[in-house]
Amino acid sequence: MWDFKSGIIKEMILFNLYVVILECLKGKHLELVRPKDALTKLFDRFFTNLRSVSLMFKALMILHRALQEEDIS
Repeated sequence: MWDFKSGIIKEMILFNLYVVILECLKGKHLELVRPKDALTKLFDRFFTNLRSVSLMFKALMILHRALQEEDIS
């Protein structure tokens, strides 16, 4: 049976991960990764997992959201 609380927690973790990735692309975490390296890693993850629809979808969501940001695009 699906646990409602664990589903919400997973969604919160994924959302926070998206926020961190977008912040890396904006250059807010330069001590961790440069924006160009973050984008390269995202593209690598996308192109190496073309058989996984869920990973492709997540990578495309991040790219779509990143292109909507003025700081990134």
